Amino acid sequence: MKQKSWNFVSWMDKAVDIVGGSLFFVMVMLTGFNVVTFWVTGRRYGQLEELVVSCLVWVTYLSLGQHYRDKECIRADFLLTALPPKGQKAVEVLTDLAALVIGGVILYFGLLLMLRSTDKHTGVLKICYFWIDLGLVLGFASLVFNIIWKYVPHKKAQEKEGDPAC
Repeated sequence: MKQKSWNFVSWMDKAVDIVGGSLFFVMVMLTGFNVVTFWVTGRRYGQLEELVVSCLVWVTYLSLGQHYRDKECIRADFLLTALPPKGQKAVEVLTDLAALVIGGVILYFGLLLMLRSTDKHTGVLKICYFWIDLGLVLGFASLVFNIIWKYVPHKKAQEKEGDPAC
């Protein structure tokens, strides 16, 4: 039986799946509870809505890098498929470069936002915005990391080429 190699990227993907899946479950359950209580009692709970929005921020941004790496983001590739393979590769590199620059800028300003929001709290539960903004920072850090990781030579690629130095 062949064991799957365990590296930082696979560990990061597993952590994103666990945290993101758990937060999505919490978000759905709290929304469902709020809807049912509204039907039954005519009252919604602002505390639950705050938690749902906070979970939504984390779920939205946390898996950004993983989805970009696996090409699971929304793309308009109908023109790309008409290009020859070299043209497709050139467009992919330019897209990665643009995403790296944009992701780096958002990461920088998101980090500033997170650090400046240590004294700001949500209206009802008084959750520090630092923790909510941390989801955005981790998501764009993951995006930047995955774009850079794509262009760094890896041990597996060297083994495929038959490089005995690995």
